Amino acid sequence: MIVSLNEIETTCYRAALGAGLSHGLAEDAAAIAARLAVSGGDGLAVMLRALRFADRNRTAPPVFRRDGKSFRPAHPVLPSLIAGPAAADLKRAMPDAEIDTSGADEPRVIAACLSDAPLQRPAGTLEADNRVWQELRDLAARTYVAASMQSRLMGAG
Repeated sequence: MIVSLNEIETTCYRAALGAGLSHGLAEDAAAIAARLAVSGGDGLAVMLRALRFADRNRTAPPVFRRDGKSFRPAHPVLPSLIAGPAAADLKRAMPDAEIDTSGADEPRVIAACLSDAPLQRPAGTLEADNRVWQELRDLAARTYVAASMQSRLMGAG
């Protein structure tokens, strides 16, 4: 299925909300999904796996514990959609810090978060596997309001 970068970002933002991530982390997930999608290969499948993992493994703050100039995982399970943005923030604040993300579920998500390269817009079309795209849309659908007369009166489409 052919999708636009905007569709990827919007769908993955909503899917992240559906997986229980905060609005800020959902925004990060949308940006990560775009970066993974333009990198080629199975980028959207990586995002779907990371969203499923985050949905099953809620991590309470803090994500990392400081040990001198190093940061180690605070939990044995490290969802990459939570650890990646946290690691990127730590790296910007402390460029010399060593950040251990070895327990993360999807290393490509961590790499996308730590990349300094600007997002390269695709020259051609982007393709999404139909099954992966539908599962992302199913996660996004968790955020939809049930259709009723009351929801319509309140402005739902």
